Amino acid sequence: MRLAIVDDESVYRNHVAELIYAVYGTETVSCYLYSDGSEIVKSFENGFVPDAVFLDIEMKELDGMSTAKVIRQYSKDIPIIFLTSHTEMALEGYEVDALRFLSKPIKKDKLLPLRCA
Repeated sequence: MRLAIVDDESVYRNHVAELIYAVYGTETVSCYLYSDGSEIVKSFENGFVPDAVFLDIEMKELDGMSTAKVIRQYSKDIPIIFLTSHTEMALEGYEVDALRFLSKPIKKDKLLPLRCA
């Protein structure tokens, strides 16, 4: 399973990857880390399609909601999991068919039900 983690804070990006590896193991999951929405958009433009995207909402360049809208132009099926302390954004998440919102800081047990194609 290929998971994209998009967050402008490197410490947090790495922490989410560590949690995912702790839950699912490095044999079954590969995490691809991006510091901004524009970076993952470039990956999509180059043909990389992850199995799921963990996406911070508040970022300096291209924010999470805008990034999710671009991702939906490439695929309607990729699960998007928002990582945020802005739970008030949940309603807007329905516009991009977000799978889940995980409140920061992420707890390991919240990753257990994650199942992607």
